[in-house]
Amino acid sequence: MENPSVTIDKTGPAFARVGDVVTYTFTVTNTGNVALTNVIVTDPLLGLVRNLGTLAPQQSTSFTATRVILASDPDPLPNTATVVGTPPAGPSVSASDPHSIDIVRPGIAIVKTASPATVLAGG
Repeated sequence: MENPSVTIDKTGPAFARVGDVVTYTFTVTNTGNVALTNVIVTDPLLGLVRNLGTLAPQQSTSFTATRVILASDPDPLPNTATVVGTPPAGPSVSASDPHSIDIVRPGIAIVKTASPATVLAGG
């Protein structure tokens, strides 16, 4: 019996600063028992669309992609990658993996407090 299945594992840093170039690693695995063709990974935040071709049963492939952290990026910066593959018969199979980066933004804070004036009695 055919059992098509695919997974994607996306890893990247947990924290980054504005201006940092971050590297994401994508690992796609055909976890089923039939070959998958036209295996495509998409990641909208990275503007990524990558066709991995065909993956045999239990075959994995990995690749990396980079992105610069921008001052206009939300904190945390959400990001989800998706993979879709086509089995020999039946509907396509897919999986996704979210990843989020906390952005460390430089900043400074000044706290000013006042206390009551002290009156010194002179003698």
